[in-house]
Amino acid sequence: MSRSISFLVRMAFMRYAILNFLRSPRPIGVICLATAGATLSSCSDPSTSPGQTRAGPSFESAALSPDPTPDGLLIVFSRSASQLYVMKPTSASPTPLTSLPGSNTRPAWSHDGKRITFTNCTADCEIYVMNVDGSRLANLTNNSGFDFASAWSPDDRRLAFGSFRDGVGTHVYVMNADGSNLTRLTDANDDDFLPTWSPDGTHIAFESDSRDPNNEVYVMGADGSNPRNLTQNPANDGSPSWSPRGDKIAFHSNRDGSFQIYVMNADGSGVTKLTNNAGDDFAPRWSPDGTRLVFMNLLNGDFDINTVKSDGTQLVQVTHDPGTNDFDPAWGISALSGNFPPQRLQ
Repeated sequence: MSRSISFLVRMAFMRYAILNFLRSPRPIGVICLATAGATLSSCSDPSTSPGQTRAGPSFESAALSPDPTPDGLLIVFSRSASQLYVMKPTSASPTPLTSLPGSNTRPAWSHDGKRITFTNCTADCEIYVMNVDGSRLANLTNNSGFDFASAWSPDDRRLAFGSFRDGVGTHVYVMNADGSNLTRLTDANDDDFLPTWSPDGTHIAFESDSRDPNNEVYVMGADGSNPRNLTQNPANDGSPSWSPRGDKIAFHSNRDGSFQIYVMNADGSGVTKLTNNAGDDFAPRWSPDGTRLVFMNLLNGDFDINTVKSDGTQLVQVTHDPGTNDFDPAWGISALSGNFPPQRLQ
């Protein structure tokens, strides 16, 4: 498999790659697998923490609580790595947002609640933006390379994203929210991707598998300066998400065996394990009020969306569709005066 194709598969949990792909001799963050019928546990790294992790509350997916999510919060996600949907956390009927060919994944809601960016992959991958009702769709990157997994700056004026456009490694770029003024931030020899902004806009955390033998969470200045390793663990840590208050970063890790959700202080200290689920948990994203995290759980070959309080309690399974895989959830607050399903903006 060529480097560019394997990268495409990995970068946004597309085309069921989490179940079917192993990019290199070392594990790559969340993705694992190789042959048909393989399971994630068959290629998980059983590395453990060198004593700096303290376990949070333990619970199983079967022990679900009533959803305590405040009114007004919505979740956007990718169904079967195909189209994007939006739903209330308490709803069983998601509303489709996209109808583009190819894979539509890794949505990100703007802080003002008006727009959603996402990755569309056909022959290549591009960053698109649309209104929260699916209207006014626009391609922001329009490049023959692979551009993926964008994150809004706190003022919604810029976007950070990963790109393979230079042909040598994946790097973190920033651009204006209209696609202009592109700047490359990272300059490692391999892959840096999945950026997330600090709420004050001064720093960007990201996942890297180029600077260490394994995947780690790094942080750098918003201009790309002074990158440093936050996780420093022999297992695979990735998919960071910065809390709205700025004091915590959530991430997934297989440091205790299976992939689970962890949080740490923004300086890398105080690592706490939040989930202890059956299966594997990936890609945490904070709610806008900072009280909950949404993530995807892989169990018995199915991906479903779960939420959990920021202290590891009140686990809620949001989607319950055997045979339908729900990926890449992200929180948002609709700017459409509370209307749901969303109505077209004029």
